[in-house]
Amino acid sequence: MRIEIGQSRPRWLEDFADLRIVAMRTAPAGAYIHHIGSTAAPGLAAKDIIDIQLTVDDLENVDSAAFERGALDAIWR
Repeated sequence: MRIEIGQSRPRWLEDFADLRIVAMRTAPAGAYIHHIGSTAAPGLAAKDIIDIQLTVDDLENVDSAAFERGALDAIWR
């Protein structure tokens, strides 16, 4: 898959907001979903890939398999 850097798109912030809603359905209690990477900076050229970070207070509450099986077409790292 070829990834190219392109001009900033206002829709990236809207796309993250939509992804956050879906991710929170399977995220553990107390989780926070953050928009990170170049698409999170308005006006910055970036690859057309929304990077998100899941932050939790306690790793004991994380079922990574359940989150990975969630509704997102995501790569778990």
